[in-house]
Amino acid sequence: MCYRENLHLNYQLGGGCTALSMLDDINLDNLEEVSDHLFTFVWNFRHGDNIMYNFEVLRELYIARNDSPNKDIYNKPITITIVSIIEAILIDFLARIDQATNHLPGNVDRETLDKIKLEIESKKRPVKVEDEVLGEQIFLRRKMYHFGEIVGVFEKYELFGPLDEGMYRKLRHFGDMRNRVHIENYHQNLESRENEVFTSRRLEDLEDVLSRLWDKMKSDYKRPWRRVNWDA
Repeated sequence: MCYRENLHLNYQLGGGCTALSMLDDINLDNLEEVSDHLFTFVWNFRHGDNIMYNFEVLRELYIARNDSPNKDIYNKPITITIVSIIEAILIDFLARIDQATNHLPGNVDRETLDKIKLEIESKKRPVKVEDEVLGEQIFLRRKMYHFGEIVGVFEKYELFGPLDEGMYRKLRHFGDMRNRVHIENYHQNLESRENEVFTSRRLEDLEDVLSRLWDKMKSDYKRPWRRVNWDA
């Protein structure tokens, strides 16, 4: 047996043992490293802080899962948290393409970026805001994209791989799983019984999707600089 200490909880790790999770390249035992990677590409730093909060939640869920005799019972909250992290990364990337000038992703050609910017701009809606000095102001706000719509934009321009690799189909599939946070299952997504929806096999597939997305963002879509910790 081999064990590693983490937050005063032991969980099996190493050769012949069980890792904290199956997430490649995302070391939940070192959230400082995760944060360093995240802030190489995240656009809105508050989004980044909230994503890191959810990684903290995710770590605790995995620790509890590894320590539990009924590991599958944690599949649903882990799935919901991972998909929420994926959604936050994707919408933040979309906002970056919409708003950035010098921080646009360097590995995407300018023509594609301009098309995406135009598509986002065409769906913005006017919003009234009261200013104490200037009075009523109107500005255009980006529409609130549903998860499937966000995936659709990136699928259209193949920013996360070719269409035939299945990445976008899997993202939509896991979006449907995340929507099972609603127990009623009004839209009849997937199996009727939740214990048949949130399986360990599907969780492994989801972990792979997050790992691939994470690797793509930190490898190909970095910003030219990242947040500096002025308190350090």
